[in-house]
Amino acid sequence: MKHTVLAILVGACAGLLAFVAAVNNSRQKQAAPRVPRSDASPSLVFQYFPGEPKGYAGYTDHVSMQQTVNDDLVEHDADWQFSRIGFAKGFLRTVLRRADRSPSAPGIFRMEGVSEDDAMTIEWIARMQTDGIDNASPSTSNLKSIVDGMASDIASTGPRRSTFGSRAGVDGREGLERDEISAERLRELTKLMRDAERRGASRAAHARIVPRQSRG
Repeated sequence: MKHTVLAILVGACAGLLAFVAAVNNSRQKQAAPRVPRSDASPSLVFQYFPGEPKGYAGYTDHVSMQQTVNDDLVEHDADWQFSRIGFAKGFLRTVLRRADRSPSAPGIFRMEGVSEDDAMTIEWIARMQTDGIDNASPSTSNLKSIVDGMASDIASTGPRRSTFGSRAGVDGREGLERDEISAERLRELTKLMRDAERRGASRAAHARIVPRQSRG
């Protein structure tokens, strides 16, 4: 009987000690300073592709790029479309201007401290310029021409709602589709586009140009 009582007491003490230790550990975790999660990417690069396809290859790649961008846009809402296209317009315009003025052949544009949202947009731009090729090599200039045209179209007619193939031939223009949208809403979206365009231009303007033969 005494052994049984002793065993119960020992077990109870052990349980109490474990409970106290768990409480103290929880308090220490709560009191410890939390390291804030950074929403910025430490480094991001954008590959610049010089030149622009000509002739038949130029035509097919222009159409292919138009289809690629259009069909990607229709998968997203209006705010996403206007923000992405606006950022891409400003970003690519500045990339090409800086590339033309660069004393050495630029290969990549390296950016530091890029926000998560801007990083996703830049990665989207990079994906479009490689996914949209057909018979020619990737061309940053070709993508820019598509983005500029797309920005002009959606600013006047609204966001894309139909795939490229389903709208081919409408009004004699491939990939054009119209969507009912109020004038006030369209003004909101075009303002969103202009703000994103300025942000994209600023991001490219502050990027460090790395020559093609170097990766440092």
